[in-house]
Amino acid sequence: MVSVEDEFKYTGLHAFIFINELDPGRNIRTVINDLRAVGPPPDGEVIFAAETVGSSLGFVHVRLDDPDDLRGLQDLIANKLWKLWGPLRSLHREGHQQSQRQPSGSET
Repeated sequence: MVSVEDEFKYTGLHAFIFINELDPGRNIRTVINDLRAVGPPPDGEVIFAAETVGSSLGFVHVRLDDPDDLRGLQDLIANKLWKLWGPLRSLHREGHQQSQRQPSGSET
């Protein structure tokens, strides 16, 4: 039997966000620090945030408790996170059922 040390990595609804643009006057390093300040589960939603090299400025991994809470994920992105960086250009979401890993990816 496999032991899961951090169930937050394998349960809930996850989104992987590439930040391709920022509002004018914003700095990616400041945005990443603000995202990290949101905090990881169970108190926050941001598991990981980092600057990137290449076509995207940054990458964020967020998580909500309920694997079916797509509306909550949309609200998180459209309100709390959007205010930190501005324009969102690409998103990949992957849902996990409790004690099962069943990806259901979609891109917008």
